Amino acid sequence: MTQTSVMFNPRTSPYNALWMHSIEMAAPSFGVSVAQTSIQSEDDVRSTIDVLGTRPGSSLIVLSDSYTYEHSALIASLAASKRIPAVYAFSRFVHDGGLIAYGVDLIEQFGRAAVYIDRVLKGEKTAELPVQGPTRYTMAINLRTAKALGLTIAPGLIAAADEVIE
Repeated sequence: MTQTSVMFNPRTSPYNALWMHSIEMAAPSFGVSVAQTSIQSEDDVRSTIDVLGTRPGSSLIVLSDSYTYEHSALIASLAASKRIPAVYAFSRFVHDGGLIAYGVDLIEQFGRAAVYIDRVLKGEKTAELPVQGPTRYTMAINLRTAKALGLTIAPGLIAAADEVIE
């Protein structure tokens, strides 16, 4: 891959700039150019993926936001149909035919949120609760999609995955 497009909805991904900074800093070490792709409708998704499908060496990174999550089936199926390797933030995309997902463990996050709610309901002040970031990340790989794209996934990556769809 020589170029990647980072797909997000600016209305539901206000933290996009933080991720873009990290992606743009890492891209040159992989010999990849990066472009941002703002989507706000299903037509935007279709046109973005159609354009990527005409550019050899293209790939896609889909950031985690509620819009992309809601449209996971559409995004994953279009990327697969255009033979665009894509990385997603939620395993839902891999279940919908996407290639690889790597992101925070949502089950752990919801469990931690429940602990915070319990503490607040017991009288602790929210301003005194510590800020916590994610501590566990999960990876899912769809080997059927990899095969359809003509890609071989390294055995070490498969072994590291939390979930593998064959």
